[in-house]
Amino acid sequence: MKLALSVFLSILISLNALATIQTPETIIYQGEAYSLSSFPLDDYFKAYPEKKPSPDQISSDLWRGYRTTFEIQDNRLIIREIQVRERIKRKNLKDTTVWTSVIDTIFRTPADRVFTWYSGYLIVQIGRIVKRVHMENSPRYENYLVIGVDKGIVFYERRLNTKQFSAFMDDQYKGFKKTEEYKQLKKKLKDLNKSRKTPLSSKQLEVSLRSRVEYKASTIFNR
Repeated sequence: MKLALSVFLSILISLNALATIQTPETIIYQGEAYSLSSFPLDDYFKAYPEKKPSPDQISSDLWRGYRTTFEIQDNRLIIREIQVRERIKRKNLKDTTVWTSVIDTIFRTPADRVFTWYSGYLIVQIGRIVKRVHMENSPRYENYLVIGVDKGIVFYERRLNTKQFSAFMDDQYKGFKKTEEYKQLKKKLKDLNKSRKTPLSSKQLEVSLRSRVEYKASTIFNR
């Protein structure tokens, strides 16, 4: 599974600082644009770092350095656009930045943009926030759209309310707890916690670990 590194990095952020809410990715589904609560390209760029774009400017709300638009079309996950901030120098004026497309340098043809590399659940949060959970970056929303993707092909689409979504994530977390990655990450998390001036409780550590798995949603544990 590709989850270990990405989850651990998120844990480091959550334990050592109050992470700034990140600018979400966009997904077009049935003609409407939604914000994603996960970043499908993260693990791809970890596997192929030479392909990751290099922006002129990094901001605290966009540590990954790029923003992406995806679309579900004909039951396939398509990458429609990738943009980075480019600095524009202006004579006698303060420099400014503009969003610049870089998709042609990463995925050059329409066939390349069918994201067959990706398998996981895409989580879309819909409606107002109904609950905030301590230690979690992602609050609970009224409704969710959950899209399951296996090698770029959609196999699962469902709209869930808050209670149904919590049950769905509980099921995913149970699957993750059976893996070796869970054991390794829990050990690393405990070791990291020892360096804190005020260590987190066992319950807080578990909540932090679970919230990272839920936020990334980058591996299919149970189908």
